[in-house]
Amino acid sequence: MPSNNTLWLAPLEAHSGFGRLEEFLANLPDDPLVQVVFNMPIANVSASHTGPASTVFASEQFLNAKKSLGMLPPIPLGSMSVIFREYRNSGNNRFRIDYSDPDGLEGKLVVQHPPSARIALPVVAALARVFGPQSRQSIRGLGVSSAESSTIAAVEQSALTLEGILSRQAAFLAELAVRNEAFLQQRRGALEDEFTQQRKGLLDKFENDRTSLTAAIEAREGKLAEKVAEFKAKVDSFETRDARWVRRQLLGKMESVLSQRESIKVSTDTEDKRTPIKYICMATMAFSALVAAGELAVLYHSTSTIGLYQAIPLASAAIVFGSTAIYFLRWSDRWFKRHADAEFRDMRFRDDILRASWLAELVFEWESEKGESFPAELLDRLSRDLFSYGESKLIDHPADALSKLMREAGSIKVGKGSLEVVRRGN
Repeated sequence: MPSNNTLWLAPLEAHSGFGRLEEFLANLPDDPLVQVVFNMPIANVSASHTGPASTVFASEQFLNAKKSLGMLPPIPLGSMSVIFREYRNSGNNRFRIDYSDPDGLEGKLVVQHPPSARIALPVVAALARVFGPQSRQSIRGLGVSSAESSTIAAVEQSALTLEGILSRQAAFLAELAVRNEAFLQQRRGALEDEFTQQRKGLLDKFENDRTSLTAAIEAREGKLAEKVAEFKAKVDSFETRDARWVRRQLLGKMESVLSQRESIKVSTDTEDKRTPIKYICMATMAFSALVAAGELAVLYHSTSTIGLYQAIPLASAAIVFGSTAIYFLRWSDRWFKRHADAEFRDMRFRDDILRASWLAELVFEWESEKGESFPAELLDRLSRDLFSYGESKLIDHPADALSKLMREAGSIKVGKGSLEVVRRGN
C-alpha cells in the first residue's frame, strides 16, 4: 500500500511529463543543486544531469532527449526522479521526488526523506502547482476498481494529515526563528556593550601610557640637550694651538716615513721576474752574433763570390741581432723610466705634503683670526697642481718613426738627388 507521502495523478504522456518537469525545476526556490533522471524505456530515451536546477535542460543529454521526443508519437512516460543534493533529513538521507507509472492506470509522485518544513513546503507547493495531483476517486475512470476506493480515501486522509503536520511544523519553525532572532539581538546588544566598555578601558589605558611615555621622552630629551650643549662647549673650547700641535705631529710622522724612502726599490720577486727576459735577449743576441761572425769568417776565407745560401744566414743573423738589441734597449729603457718616474713622484709627494700642511695652517689661521672664509681664488692658486702627477713620454726609436711614416705614406717619389713621401689624404 502506498505511504502517506504519495501524490496521485493521471498517467503522464512523455511530452507532457518532460515539459512539466522543466516547469517544476524552473519554479524551485534558490536554484538548488539537483540530480535529475528522465527515463522512457519504451522509446529507449533517457537523460541524466547533476547541477543547479536552472542548468538541467540546457545540458547536452536533455537537449538530445527533447529532440528525440519531438520525433515520437504520444507514448506513456516511464519514470523520472529529482534528487536534491544539498537537502538531507535527520537520517542523513537525501530529499528526493520520484514519479512512476507501474501499471499505466495511475501515476504517482513519491516525496521521500523530506528535511525541515521550511525547505520541504515550497518544493511540495511547486510540485502541486505544476503536476496538479488529484484524489484517487477522480482518476477511477482511468481503470481503478471499486475495491480500492476505501484505500484511496485513506490515502487522501493521510495526505491531509501530512499537510496539517507540515503546517504545524512550519508554524513551530517560524516561531522558533522569531525566538532565535530575539535571543541573537539580545546577545548582540550585550556583546556590543561589553566591547564598548573594554574599548573605553583600553583607550583610557593607552592615553595614560602615552602621557607617561611622552613625559619620560621629554625628560630624556632635556638631558640629551644638556649633554649636547656641554659637548659643544668643550669642542668650542678646544684651542687653536692644540689643533696645530696635532697637525704638526702628524706632519712630522709623515716626513719621518717619507725620509726612509730616499730611493725606489722593487722587491726581489719582481726583480727575479725580469731575469728570464734579460737572459733570453742576451742569449739570442750572442747566438745571432756568433752566426754572423761565422758567416763573415767563411766569406773572408772564401775565394768565390757571395751566394744566396751564404747571404740569407748572414742577413737573418743580422736582423735577429738588431731587432733583439732594439727590443732589449727599449724594454730596459722603459723599466728605468718607471723607476725614475716613481722617484720623481716620491719627491713631488713630499713637497706636496709640506705645501698642503702649510696651506691648511694658513686657511685655519685666516678663518680663526678674521672670522671669514679663505678667498676661493687665492686657495685655487695656492693649491694648483697639488698631488697631480703625470707620466713622462717615451722617445720614439727611429725605426718606429720610419715604420709609422711608411704606414701613412700614400706615395713615394724618387728623383735625382731627392726623395719625396706623400701622406695619405694630402
